[in-house]
Amino acid sequence: MVELTYINKRREPRFLTEIPAVIVSGEITADASIINISQHGLRIVCAHHLLTELMPNIAKPNSNDLVDINIQFQVETTRRQLSDIDLICSVIYVRRSTQENYILGCAFKEFSNNSDIDLSNFIQNFTTDFVD
Repeated sequence: MVELTYINKRREPRFLTEIPAVIVSGEITADASIINISQHGLRIVCAHHLLTELMPNIAKPNSNDLVDINIQFQVETTRRQLSDIDLICSVIYVRRSTQENYILGCAFKEFSNNSDIDLSNFIQNFTTDFVD
């Protein structure tokens, strides 16, 4: 009998969320939902039409074909009720979740206006549910 062992290679834990977000890429703007987040990246659910607009010629992204997107959302922090988070992410992977929705796995690349500090504050103080 073969025993399989799960090895978690993530640098930081992920936390379940339900955060409304806006994705901006060039002239494309669309609503999305952040379903989990860590100190280094996030998973976001978006509609199929957004994916086809963002990546019209890419069937499946790989490390050579990364697409960068701007993601904007708000989180609660200990310093103020809501803080604006504005960041650039690289789309690392795409998975279909339903007929009309896709999940994008994104790695943080660049934060605007020190929003990385507010995001870290949110993760440290307002998240509790881990994702394996």
